[in-house]
Amino acid sequence: GTVTRLVPYKRVELLLEAMAILSRDIPEASLTIIGGPDASSTEYVTDLRRKIRELSLENVFFVGSYPDVNRFLARWKVFVLAGERQGCPNASLEAMAMGLPVIAFESGGLREQVVNGKTGYLVHTPEELAKRLKSLLRDPDLRRRLGAEARRRIREKFSMERTAKAFAEVIDI
Repeated sequence: GTVTRLVPYKRVELLLEAMAILSRDIPEASLTIIGGPDASSTEYVTDLRRKIRELSLENVFFVGSYPDVNRFLARWKVFVLAGERQGCPNASLEAMAMGLPVIAFESGGLREQVVNGKTGYLVHTPEELAKRLKSLLRDPDLRRRLGAEARRRIREKFSMERTAKAFAEVIDI
């Protein structure tokens, strides 16, 4: 699953392409997308829905905006992100805090959050994303190991206390 605004620079179409590839080997896999478009991005959502039809995907579900994403995070096996121009996305931090491995396209602050091969994977293509998803979906032990390490990384590097302290240091400069 993923939590993201449906705007072009979030590149959700890459997740759809990966799902088309993954579905060949694991047809029961699904992608749940939580989030909605900005007012200026409704055409992008129309394009995404068209792409879903073109790829014959019946395993992609749009939830829209939802106030309690933890309900979904607790049920998912893996968290995915494809956006570019990422700062330090809260969505991936929240997923990691819930013990989910993250597979994300390498961008911005994701390089600090995701330790490749340890808390999840950083990828560059839909094909690579599908390959990593396949390995995690087929190997529950690997998924649990990466998820546990993701949660540990959040506690050590991205806790509220640590973030507040770092923020205070920046302000004092």
